[in-house]
Amino acid sequence: MSRLLAAALLLWICDAHAAEPPAHRLGLLAPTAPALHVLRQMTLEALERLGLVEGRNLAVAARWAPAGELAEAARELLATRPAVVVAESNAAIRALRAVSDTTPIVMSFADEDPVAAGLAASLMRPGGNVTGVVTLAPELDAKRLELLREVVPQARRIAALVVSRGLEAQQVTAMRAVAARSGFKLVVVEAPGPESYDAAFAAMRGAGVQALAIAAAPELFFEVRRFAEMAGVHGLPTVCESAIMARDGCLIGYGPDFVALRRRAADYAARILRGARPGDLAIEQPSTFELAVNLATARALGIAVPPSILARADEVIE
Repeated sequence: MSRLLAAALLLWICDAHAAEPPAHRLGLLAPTAPALHVLRQMTLEALERLGLVEGRNLAVAARWAPAGELAEAARELLATRPAVVVAESNAAIRALRAVSDTTPIVMSFADEDPVAAGLAASLMRPGGNVTGVVTLAPELDAKRLELLREVVPQARRIAALVVSRGLEAQQVTAMRAVAARSGFKLVVVEAPGPESYDAAFAAMRGAGVQALAIAAAPELFFEVRRFAEMAGVHGLPTVCESAIMARDGCLIGYGPDFVALRRRAADYAARILRGARPGDLAIEQPSTFELAVNLATARALGIAVPPSILARADEVIE
């Protein structure tokens, strides 16, 4: 074979491979643009370490939409025929599940019990098309409320900020149980989007609340700096779902390591892309938690954080 013919054959083979579509198709769905940005970045970084690289052997379709528009976004995303979808938020997971009970769905920021929500038969054997990681939001939101109560035991009215009572129903129920046991009134305030935040804080002021628990939800997670600033203006000590949020201004942050959880979600996606069935993959729960206290926020609010809280904190922010 002449060198010219060999070179032409090699070029043809390379062109043929370049024209081949990626071997795997991944979908991503989130309820806000910041949430999708973080989901995409962390998922693709984790998948690359597992040998799945966008543009080489992985094609990615991504969508985001507020809760009221997620149904249409889910339909658009599933029309791209992904082999698996990684979903962030209860609303995104439910929207996908309403469209398809066959396309594998990996939960990457699930704030509700998937068994109680009807998404899985059990945590060990989900049995359907939904698996992944859950954040134990109802139990942890209850624990966060107890921590906040330790810091402000005199508070008789505490607000719970949620995206909607429907989406965070399990969390609201768990927090109401804490309020009933501890003898204070829980005031549930909805904030479905940024346009509602001023009204939400006005409602808190009108209700005479003395502290604020920001419920676990990706829609609220990425607004922490704005909420911390607004809470400071209104003199409200806050508890949030992550140590990261305490660094951004919440008085207390308590929750799992979300970086580790998102990496685990990416591992689920990789296993499904390589042939595993979602119904056979046990749903994981976090096993380690971080407590952070922001003393700068405490000083600004004139609050003395109890030594018992400081002694348990993994991080104290000065």
